[in-house]
Amino acid sequence: MTAAVVDSVNKFIAAGGAVEDVEEHGLLSRVVATLRDEPDFTDHLVGALRLVETAIVEGVSVESLRTLSVAEAIAVAMMVTDTGNESVQLNGCRSLIYLCGTVDGLAEVMAQEGLPEHVMDLVGGASGKASAAVVKAAMYLVTSMCTEPGQAEAIKAKGGLSVLLPAVASNSTKSEFREVCSELVESINAESEMTRLIDELPQLLTKAQEQKTVAAAQELSIAVQSMNALSVVVSNAEAIATEHTLL
Repeated sequence: MTAAVVDSVNKFIAAGGAVEDVEEHGLLSRVVATLRDEPDFTDHLVGALRLVETAIVEGVSVESLRTLSVAEAIAVAMMVTDTGNESVQLNGCRSLIYLCGTVDGLAEVMAQEGLPEHVMDLVGGASGKASAAVVKAAMYLVTSMCTEPGQAEAIKAKGGLSVLLPAVASNSTKSEFREVCSELVESINAESEMTRLIDELPQLLTKAQEQKTVAAAQELSIAVQSMNALSVVVSNAEAIATEHTLL
């Protein structure tokens, strides 16, 4: 399928055409197959992802989308495309957020090998390549990924906290990020991490004062940064304030 065909289908829908017609004529399945099987055909990626997002928003059933392996197609498109490509990463994140809206859709998203790690890389800024809009969308996507029991633990098992907490700490002071940062921290169920940090902070402070090494200072800095990130949730901030005053 060429970029021109994808563009024509998007124009058809923009002009009031029904997504159901696109689905019935097999065009949606062809677009998804192209995304999945020809991800290096960059000319069509943005239009194809836009069409998929429109199909999801317009109510094409999650079961139909699962049959088409939409989550796999989006994941492939995102992971093979440069993280600095805002259009592909942003449209991909938004489509996956919609898919995560049902239990089956979420399971399909989480089953995509390498996708959680890719999304967390975007949350962390992808070494400066990801735009603010992509970082924000990726944060919302991680929040959506953690809506079912066990999924937050799966994210944390992949090293999520080491990426997510610094990202929250560096973005939470920006007005446009406050809401998503708070929702993200709440979704990852980080109570045990907060308890650990509260317990360890006095020892880390003493270690930094006594050893006076870069490593000890860095370890303390990371702990303080993580606690600052967790404190975007009011109940966490109150718990931290009760135990420590140095923050």
